Amino acid sequence: MSRLRVAGLVIVLVAAASCGATALAAARERIDGTVVHVADGDSFVLRSVGTGGRARLTRVRIVAIDAPEAAQPHHRSAGALLRSMIWRRAVSVDGAAHDRYGRLAATVSVGGRDAGLAMVQSGLAWYAPAHASELRSVDRGLYRDAEAAARLAHVGLWADAEPVPPWQYRRDHPRGRWSAAHSRRMLRPLH
Repeated sequence: MSRLRVAGLVIVLVAAASCGATALAAARERIDGTVVHVADGDSFVLRSVGTGGRARLTRVRIVAIDAPEAAQPHHRSAGALLRSMIWRRAVSVDGAAHDRYGRLAATVSVGGRDAGLAMVQSGLAWYAPAHASELRSVDRGLYRDAEAAARLAHVGLWADAEPVPPWQYRRDHPRGRWSAAHSRRMLRPLH
């Protein structure tokens, strides 16, 4: 391939990458609202004001964490903790991507506190690096350190001898109770 063609290809690739980055930045959503439903330790429904002053309901999944599934130990404790932090409270969510269930994957702030980080610090959610691309690298380090501290302190699910991460549980139980319970709570239409 000639140098001219290689240079042209490089220019096209750089231009495409910058357009993609611009599109991604433009697609970010920051929504302020009130939590009206907490489904589990990492998912909830947010009510905000939409266009024309109408109520808008948004399903949200907290990025970078994974809380126990319905059939796992500590599921109820995780949901109860998240509920105590955010239910009927004003929160801010900031995200860009939607997951396969249509939930906005976002960081969540309540009273200036990072709800995802608080869940990991409490030992009731795992830090999930596979779902952490929305976090700044410094925040990834905070989440990683918070999980390590919770493990060392044996708090929450880390008090168990061998806690099973939710992603492993879902892999091992593809049609288990967790999927039916999740469907009932988060996949029904919002009205």
